[in-house]
Amino acid sequence: MNYVAYTIVPKLYQGVSADEALDILLAELQDFPFESFEQTENGFIGYIQQSFDSETLHHQLVNHSMISQVSKEVIPHQNWNEAWESAFQPVEIDKKVRVRALFHRPDPSFAHELVIQPKMSFGTGHHATTRLILEELVAQPPIGMRLLDMGCGTSILSILADKLGAIAVDAVDNDPQCVENSIENIALNHCHNVSVHLLHEFNSDNLYDVIIANIQRNVLLEQMPLYARLSHPGTRLWLSGIMEYDKNVVMACAKECNFRLIKEKILAPWVLLIAEKID
Repeated sequence: MNYVAYTIVPKLYQGVSADEALDILLAELQDFPFESFEQTENGFIGYIQQSFDSETLHHQLVNHSMISQVSKEVIPHQNWNEAWESAFQPVEIDKKVRVRALFHRPDPSFAHELVIQPKMSFGTGHHATTRLILEELVAQPPIGMRLLDMGCGTSILSILADKLGAIAVDAVDNDPQCVENSIENIALNHCHNVSVHLLHEFNSDNLYDVIIANIQRNVLLEQMPLYARLSHPGTRLWLSGIMEYDKNVVMACAKECNFRLIKEKILAPWVLLIAEKID
């Protein structure tokens, strides 16, 4: 399968750093059919299957208000796992959690080691939104709790929740490749309390103690009533994948569904909101 590589340079604005401009633009492109991104000195490269490329997509990028330059080239089929392996480095959170791939040597000095093979799924722990939640799970281990992981990607968060003592975890994604990858990663980590579901097949009547939704603003707004239906008074709702400038609109939607904000964590320009169901 051939891929198209789009080399993209963000526009710079007064008062916005280059890193902030990059993060904001990446968030803006979440609805585009890119499978992965690679950061460069001046921006990033977005990879997309050639079958999904189009003149319309190219036109949208060229005319995007936050993009300064765009170029593209066709990348012939190659071993994408090999390319990924050359760049992947373990993610370490204090001495509590280490996220590594199969080809990294184990390090028993960490309390928990997670083995992840992404296969183009989102969730290696490198992105700020994932790291925020990993850190918070360590700080608030879901011991004896029932947890829902919406937009699970690789299921890295579900796997850590299992290792930290959750009694039942449902991992949900709308992408069949993510579901397949999640099942593989769960087996690699010898998890026994994690079930994986395609979103359109997920029809749970369970009430959860913790709901984690690391997606993006528009999906969070759309799914908020679902989170409320699956909550009981006291359920903690963790909302991430959000830029700082979007937190007010997301929290306003959550309040309409009877959640109240109890905590926020920022890893600029990203934010994690933790809310509690009040009735």
